[in-house]
Amino acid sequence: MGNPGITAYNPANGEQLWRVECLTGKVGASACSAAGVIYGASEYSKLVAINGVDGTILWESDEFLPEVASPVATREYVFVSTSYGVIAAFDAQSGEVTTVQELNTEFYSSPMLVEGKIYQFSNEGKMYIFSANGELPLLASFDTGERTYATPAFTDGRIIVRTENSIYCVATN
Repeated sequence: MGNPGITAYNPANGEQLWRVECLTGKVGASACSAAGVIYGASEYSKLVAINGVDGTILWESDEFLPEVASPVATREYVFVSTSYGVIAAFDAQSGEVTTVQELNTEFYSSPMLVEGKIYQFSNEGKMYIFSANGELPLLASFDTGERTYATPAFTDGRIIVRTENSIYCVATN
């Protein structure tokens, strides 16, 4: 994924399967996929849903675009975090916005989908945990007290995150 498009390749031989020229500007996010659909987004461009088999554009949106954070998706929803503090849920089939959470903070780390929950670190170091449904209810949060730009990793029931000065390991249960 980059300017100007998203390209799919056959992993067995490197042959290009399809290319969709659909993005402009500086592309900082990575694409994600769910249920055979590829989702790519870039600030000042668009969020696009592409059929992973043939490269057909299924829908596009110009609302709530990420600068750095990559989207994450389930079969039902696509979740996007913005650098201006919005987490938005889109209907994966239609591209319609289902919910917008305005959190008055910045997000550079990518949202992570783990066991039906969206985990999202703000640049200020606060972890927000939402239910991964179309309404995004906030389930919990905690604060590291340090600037955090990195996307966390999850392993063995723990969250691992690198902050500006430390590495934290937090149990999820």
